[in-house]
Amino acid sequence: MKPVTLTASLLTAALALTACSQGEEEGQDGPVGSPVPIDEQGGLDTSADEDEESDESETEGQQEEAEADESPSGAPETSEAEDEDASPQDSEQEEAVFPQDSEEAYQWAIEDSEQLDSEEDYSEYARGDREFDDPDEFAEYIESHHVIMERAAEVMTGFRAGDWNKDVAIVRANYLLTDGAQQPGIPERPQSGDPAWEPAMECNADAEVRTQVLDGPNEDSHSPYTEIAAEYRWITDQDCDVPDPDHFYVYSMTTGDDALITDFSREQVSYEEDNPGMFD
Repeated sequence: MKPVTLTASLLTAALALTACSQGEEEGQDGPVGSPVPIDEQGGLDTSADEDEESDESETEGQQEEAEADESPSGAPETSEAEDEDASPQDSEQEEAVFPQDSEEAYQWAIEDSEQLDSEEDYSEYARGDREFDDPDEFAEYIESHHVIMERAAEVMTGFRAGDWNKDVAIVRANYLLTDGAQQPGIPERPQSGDPAWEPAMECNADAEVRTQVLDGPNEDSHSPYTEIAAEYRWITDQDCDVPDPDHFYVYSMTTGDDALITDFSREQVSYEEDNPGMFD
């Protein structure tokens, strides 16, 4: 009977070993009751390789954020097309602003005259208490007044497309005129009769002026009476053409002892009759 008992015991042990071997081959993770690792969000923990990839991704993201913070604007880059749309069109000239009526145009011209008066001072050309026994001294005095006359002719011919009419330019020269020579207003009529004026308005043009002394003073008088020729051309920064005027102007002016113009007249002269040739 003893041998039978030993054989049964050996058989029981062999069966136990076989069961353990099968459990390992089937891939059991561990003994029953072993804890399963989980991440902070409650999901299953990733493998070691996934952890390394995640760490690298986070590092790259932090570097990109740091580079963005170091950039001057901190804003995302935009395409060239977007930059062009966002940038102002510096090449385009601002639209012209025109007065609604002659009174508004007159007030604007008064303000322009006051501005010019603050920038230009011709008081040194006043006669004062000086006597001109020497002809050379008198000639120098007359020449100084030519400076005032030519400047007045330049301002009076310095038309702007936004002027209500050509008399507005005369008002801008008020600071060079005596009170009696100044115009109290301008005519109600808008500019007409000049074929170049409408294109000049469309192109927002201004007049470039050149002047020239035509006739000297009357040497028998201390009042320097002089004729000044003034030519002009329309100038614009816009891509358009304005026809040249078919005329120029001749101003007859007289100045007083205070170096102001006491009276003047303006004559429009056709190029068919004469041509000073200052723009030739």
